[in-house]
Amino acid sequence: MAAEERLLEAGYRRNLIEEIKGDENNTRMEESLRDCDVYRGNMKPYVEQGLLDRFPAEVVREIPKVSSINILKKTADSKAGLYRSEPDRDFTDLNEQQIETANLIYRDMSSNAKFLESNRYYEVQKQNHIQIIPKNGRLYMRTLKSHQLNVLPEDTNPEVGAIYILSSYDKSQSALAVTTSDDLNQEIGDQDDFDQLSERYVVWSSSYHFVMDGHGVILSEEMENPIAPVIPIVEVSSDKDFEYWQTGSDTSSEFTVFFNESLSMLQQISEMQGFAQAYLKAPADLMPEYISVGPNRILKLVTNPDLDQGGNSVEFGYANPGSDLAGSQANLESLLSMFLSSNGIETSSVTGKGTGAQTFSSGIERLLSMIDKFEASRDVMDIYRHAENGIWNIVRAWLNIDSEMLDAKYRMKIPETSEVIVDYKKPESITTDAEALDLIERKIEMGLASRVDAIMEMEKIEKEDALIRIKEIDDQEVERTPVIEEQDIAEDQP
Repeated sequence: MAAEERLLEAGYRRNLIEEIKGDENNTRMEESLRDCDVYRGNMKPYVEQGLLDRFPAEVVREIPKVSSINILKKTADSKAGLYRSEPDRDFTDLNEQQIETANLIYRDMSSNAKFLESNRYYEVQKQNHIQIIPKNGRLYMRTLKSHQLNVLPEDTNPEVGAIYILSSYDKSQSALAVTTSDDLNQEIGDQDDFDQLSERYVVWSSSYHFVMDGHGVILSEEMENPIAPVIPIVEVSSDKDFEYWQTGSDTSSEFTVFFNESLSMLQQISEMQGFAQAYLKAPADLMPEYISVGPNRILKLVTNPDLDQGGNSVEFGYANPGSDLAGSQANLESLLSMFLSSNGIETSSVTGKGTGAQTFSSGIERLLSMIDKFEASRDVMDIYRHAENGIWNIVRAWLNIDSEMLDAKYRMKIPETSEVIVDYKKPESITTDAEALDLIERKIEMGLASRVDAIMEMEKIEKEDALIRIKEIDDQEVERTPVIEEQDIAEDQP
């Protein structure tokens, strides 16, 4: 019996929930949560956990935690360039009124912002999903991360999902996501808000759609998929190896956490060695009970007169450390440079040298840099073209059902043959003012252009306006030219 048919069996639904809560699936969701937390900047718990794996807890408490250098976000945002500029969408087989309504739907869904978010999380995890459902009278577009979704693959093709089960991941089950939560969901918004949904599972398949609780009991009155056989979820993913989920942890999030751990240790070394340690070495009977040297503690070293040469002497001093802080920082910068370059990111985009943003000596150099980034995103262009068509199929399915879930301004019938053709913005050459002026001067010198042509090209105006502009320039030149009197000329002659 197919898995979709077994959804009607209470025992099968309970087994599915047990597998969702199982160790294997929990590990997958835990890794996804870590990637998303680090991308959003919530990496302090992971940095602290990494330090606890290396040092005792009492030592880690004294280490300053550096958790604000977000390399993952920088690399993901740099590589996710498809939707920085709004793409052009052409809807086929639609009249003007239908095209206008389709554009309104996409605008009200904030589709470009959602696609940009999806593109960024794709660079973080190489996989995410986009859901389209009606909400408050309009279609609502949502990006789903891997820890928010559970999938039953098709029997004949494990790379394709047949049943999707949405749930809120219980963050308390994560051994990594350490929080300050009191494990009580307060009336006001707090870290436990997810808990009220953690025992609700939203099921979508080609035939069914319902909500069930943590015991597999169906809570919905309706069980049929209203847009059957279309499932309102589109996968955005790179190539897979005969399994649904992308395997392997994301190296960018791991490196980001490791780099902040290393920065924390470097900061600890810098603080410890920034102060000289006061010490007092003396026999026990000569060691004073109370000593105050500035705001810090003094190190007491008890000597033994019977064993130590000069054991009766008292010595007070400061021990000055001499660690190679510059070498340690250079090592971290070398690691960072290798990581960025291996991911196709300009090494100057994240630097500790205080240099500004990357500069270009010419428009051609800028264009080449933009082309490099464009080529880096070309491999995901086909993935998102496929996703765009999947989203349009879902939108079309919601529009073609007789339902009042959408406001009247969105309602229309769409031909089943209609498709969306997406054209992404490509980099264009940006010529600097100096380059443009130099080119015009060379054209005039070679007799290939006149002053009128130069004014038209430089100021982007018509010929008539250019002639007026040249007359204004000539008149200003005449006004600035000094008038030489005839008497002055005669006096200057011998």
